[in-house]
Amino acid sequence: MDVLIRKAKNEDLPGIYELLKCKELLDPDGKPCRKWWIKSFFKQVFLIAESELDKKVVGFIIGEKASGNLGLIHLIAVKKEFRRKGIATLLLIKAEKELKKRNAKAILVYGYASRISKRFLRKSSYMKGSKTYEFLKFI
Repeated sequence: MDVLIRKAKNEDLPGIYELLKCKELLDPDGKPCRKWWIKSFFKQVFLIAESELDKKVVGFIIGEKASGNLGLIHLIAVKKEFRRKGIATLLLIKAEKELKKRNAKAILVYGYASRISKRFLRKSSYMKGSKTYEFLKFI
């Protein structure tokens, strides 16, 4: 599968919103991420994997440089039929390079704690973090 990893653009949003409907990415109310939240990352680290064959979004990664020297990865998603082809790894490597350019010295990844995602992150040299819960409130 030949993919191009590039910065996300406005015209990619329909494909990204479609990917956000997968159960692992739904919020605690069972809804996809708010569109305003997704759009807020255009000036941060927001990359997509685009199929070179049909130019469709097959995956994305969203992250940002936080305060200090910390980088955050909020979301990684790849369409089910394109998984296990190295696309998430390509997205993660490119995002890490972008965060390093922004002086990040460590990266914290938020993720759905599935067996597959844990294995993927460990294989990518990430350590398990603390046993904290994330709490969320929309205001």
